[in-house]
Amino acid sequence: AEGPMPQTRFVLSKALALGKKALVCINKIDRKDARTKQVLDEIFDLFVALEADDRQLDFPHCYAVAREGWAVRELEHASKDLSPLFEMIVEHSPSPSTDRESPLQFQVSTLDYSSFLGRICIGRVRRGVIRRGMNAVICKLDGSRENFKVTKLQTFHGLERVDCEEA
Repeated sequence: AEGPMPQTRFVLSKALALGKKALVCINKIDRKDARTKQVLDEIFDLFVALEADDRQLDFPHCYAVAREGWAVRELEHASKDLSPLFEMIVEHSPSPSTDRESPLQFQVSTLDYSSFLGRICIGRVRRGVIRRGMNAVICKLDGSRENFKVTKLQTFHGLERVDCEEA
């Protein structure tokens, strides 16, 4: 009903300037005042106004009612769950590039604590491989270093943590 919001324009302009390709999800299509086709046209017009190139103008899109937990790729499709949204993301988002041969670089984004394990670092392997039982070093902002041993390693499967031997 509302169309692209001002914050959408700002964030999209930054992404397009970096050469990124956007994925569009039009939400709240169950509202009585929903204008799904017009909103899609407004989004296309916004891309044009922000000087998107031809590749960026060919953006994949879907429609959703997030509160009810469903999405569809086309309005005439039957709705069941959010699979169409997730499939669009997997289909159109580039896989992360990795360099397994370089030394480990792990970027911590969140810390957790377990009274059994101690400090838990949650983050992303930027390069290299981390294995359970390996010795590693934390490089702190002040330049100091702290040696430690990886005692447990987990990855995420959806929102669930799953034990693994390496990542």
